[in-house]
Amino acid sequence: MDETRARALLTRIVDEAPPASPVDPDRVIERVEAYRHRRTRWTIATAAALVLVVVVATAALATGDHDEAQRVTPAARPSGVPSPSGSTGPPDVGTLPPTAPAQFDPAHSDIRVTGVPDSLDDRGTTLSPTYLGYYAVGRDPKTRKQSHLQVLVGPRGRTLTNHLKSASHSGTDGPAIGGRPSTWTAIGDFGFELRWDWAPNAEAYVVVPKLPDPRNLAVRIASSLSIDLSTATRLPYTFEAPEHFTLREFQTTTSPTGIRAPSATVAYGGPGPSYVSINANPIGNGIGTATTTIEDRPARVVDERSMTELTSVVMATGDLKVTASCSYRQNAEFTAAQLKAQCLELAATVQQSADLENQAEWPPFAPR
Repeated sequence: MDETRARALLTRIVDEAPPASPVDPDRVIERVEAYRHRRTRWTIATAAALVLVVVVATAALATGDHDEAQRVTPAARPSGVPSPSGSTGPPDVGTLPPTAPAQFDPAHSDIRVTGVPDSLDDRGTTLSPTYLGYYAVGRDPKTRKQSHLQVLVGPRGRTLTNHLKSASHSGTDGPAIGGRPSTWTAIGDFGFELRWDWAPNAEAYVVVPKLPDPRNLAVRIASSLSIDLSTATRLPYTFEAPEHFTLREFQTTTSPTGIRAPSATVAYGGPGPSYVSINANPIGNGIGTATTTIEDRPARVVDERSMTELTSVVMATGDLKVTASCSYRQNAEFTAAQLKAQCLELAATVQQSADLENQAEWPPFAPR
């Protein structure tokens, strides 16, 4: 698949897919080619590992429940179950707020799990007002079959949709997670779903692939779920916040084995469905062939016109390759030309502040 066809496909998906997140355009092309035969999209895993484009959530940022969310309590520990490797013992127990907010604040949210099989070594998180997500993707070392693991956590009162599950998939009673009942559902070739309330009236689910002991794997991951709604989200770069836009989403990708390059993305929603995003990847072989200079720095600018007007600006800062993407939809506040000019300016403001591959050193998110 050539780049033109792949980008046209991604533009189409922007209008059709559930909320998703962006990554490096070069990696998008690679992933679309590798997964072109898979038509069913994941809410998180497909969005972050296959398509990886921004479709901005329409909800506003969380405004209430912040103080209450800071108080956390450990989930109840279930009885010992076999681990994915076959050993026995109690699973890790995560730390959860006692109640869920009506919406998440992406700037103060974190989701963590343990017990993920080592073979699923391409991992990532998504933080948005309407969900917190974790995914892990990899290949079975023996069969080389692709496997996907997904965790999705919703705010209070929101029903989570699993696009892999249809009305024909009926569930059965599952084990208690954190003292609350769960439902266990087989979803065909995609594996199994374990769904429960992580807090009163707040759903969560885990989708696990057809690995050995999938039910026990799902229980271990669900039990280990930790959510932090007080600590500031971190990024390895700073920038000047775009005007007319509201913070909507963060995404990070990591690979413990180094099989995939890490990335860090922040996205803003604007008037209507317009959006801007900033994605950072290792500089690798550079930014490609520069088409212009912005503030005396080389830049590669790509304009695309399909169902939306999209401008991508690729520049370097430190050892990062930064891609600023701006998608325009008609609105009363600014024109497509004005958004493109803002996109060029935004890319030039990005400055590296930490090592992309060492998340422990990333400073708190603080746009200038």
